[in-house]
Amino acid sequence: MASKAHWNQILQELDASGMGVRRYAVEKGLSKSSLYYHLKRRREEMESAQVLTLRGGAVHELNLTTRQRCGLSCEIKQGSLTLSFDELPEAEWFGALIKALR
Repeated sequence: MASKAHWNQILQELDASGMGVRRYAVEKGLSKSSLYYHLKRRREEMESAQVLTLRGGAVHELNLTTRQRCGLSCEIKQGSLTLSFDELPEAEWFGALIKALR
């Protein structure tokens, strides 16, 4: 089974090729269904990534990712610092963190 990094490379090559999915899959000997699956996964990840801009122009990346059917995970990036949570933190704590990052 190919790694996520490997599939990301394949998708970048597909984008750069200008070919359609079917043609690219045939030329590279890939399964069309696998290629479509990884395109969908990438699109969903891109849709879940959000950028949060605070007063003063500070930009913080906030990723909310759907886990299974009902849970959410949270990832906050500030420079080289990354905080990851398996569940969303409590609103008061999260608000205090955002305020402290300003």
